[in-house]
Amino acid sequence: MPTIVSHELKFRPEFLPLGNRRDIIYLTITDLVSRHGDRIPPVGNSEAAETAIIRAQQHRVRRKFDLGNALIARTIKVSNLAITTSNIRDFEYLELELINPWQSLELRFV
Repeated sequence: MPTIVSHELKFRPEFLPLGNRRDIIYLTITDLVSRHGDRIPPVGNSEAAETAIIRAQQHRVRRKFDLGNALIARTIKVSNLAITTSNIRDFEYLELELINPWQSLELRFV
C-alpha cells in the first residue's frame, strides 16, 4: 500500500459528519493501516526523485499527472505490483498492471 493511499484512506473520512458511521470507517482504516504498516513503502529522497521522473515523462507528452498518482505509480512500479483502482484513465499510459475492481464485479454478475 503506497503511503499516498494510506493518506487518502485517512483523509476522506474527515469530511463525514461526526457519528457512528465515521467512527466505524475511521477505526477500520486505522486497523488496516496498523496491521499492514510494515508493507507501506516509505517515501524519501530517492522515491521523490523517481516520482519526479515519472511526472516529467507524462508532462512531456502533454498528460497531466498529479503528485499523488505519480507517487502511487512509482511505488507500484518499484514493488512490481498491480494498481487496483477505478481510475484507470490516469494510469493507462504507464507500463503497469491495472485492475479495475468495479469492472471485475460487473463481469461476475453478468
